[in-house]
Amino acid sequence: MIPSITKKEFEQLKDYIEKNCGILVDEDKQYLIEGRLSNLVEQAGCSTFGEFYNKITTRHDQQLQDSVIDAITTNETMWFRDRSLWTLLEDVFLPKYIRELRTGSRDRVRIWSAACSTGQEPYSIAMTIDSYFRKHGITDIDRHRFQILATDISHSVLEKARRGVYDNISMARGMDLFYRNRYFVQKDNMWVISENIRNMVEFRQFNLQKSFSGLGTFDLVFLRYVMIYFSQAMKSGVLKKMAHVLNPDGVLLVGNSEVFIDYHGQYKRHVKDNVVYYQLKETTDETNHIPVL
Repeated sequence: MIPSITKKEFEQLKDYIEKNCGILVDEDKQYLIEGRLSNLVEQAGCSTFGEFYNKITTRHDQQLQDSVIDAITTNETMWFRDRSLWTLLEDVFLPKYIRELRTGSRDRVRIWSAACSTGQEPYSIAMTIDSYFRKHGITDIDRHRFQILATDISHSVLEKARRGVYDNISMARGMDLFYRNRYFVQKDNMWVISENIRNMVEFRQFNLQKSFSGLGTFDLVFLRYVMIYFSQAMKSGVLKKMAHVLNPDGVLLVGNSEVFIDYHGQYKRHVKDNVVYYQLKETTDETNHIPVL
């Protein structure tokens, strides 16, 4: 058994985690790093956390570094999280996008699920779009004009997301019978999402600390319940970079309980039915603001 983590080792690993994935570990969370990394320390053949730190910082072992990120990141997710958001998507955002696609004022709708974990959020988006098309008998627009990019820092959760296979516990977290019966097939004790929905989503590994320039621009960004784990400097950096990839009338959706204190220079905050979203300040005029009906 490896000895308990020392204060110096904790500080080293704490700084490493913040530098490499943006997650801020509080000073009183020494137990968190010790608990989540102890097995990795042993598997790496190290006798102390300090030896493990030296190994991940001096050797270019991407697999080991990815394992640290996987162990530290919190993959808390569920289907259709915060139901009021999905109602707003159906009642406000989708009707606007459909109108603009029909009139030719836009040729596509790009949506980014930034920190998608095991895929529940982007698949919820895809199911909502597909269901809207079915409900309103829309046949003149190709569903694939809605392009969904889903990213996460963790390779392992992305592999699960791409498979689209979920156990009963995962399905119990937010999935209702309507969507389950329409879009899933049960195989043994697992639920497999339909190929049609899976093909609507592109999954890609991405670290929010990196430049956003290679991602393109977006009309709708889901950045929900991830910034709560970041330092204030990381939050500010992500919000600044996000402003460069939002289209002029683009919408940034965050968690209903999330509070940002330094968005005023670039964004205007909107709240509708407990749904919090932001638009770029210079474009939130009568022409570009998403109407709240």
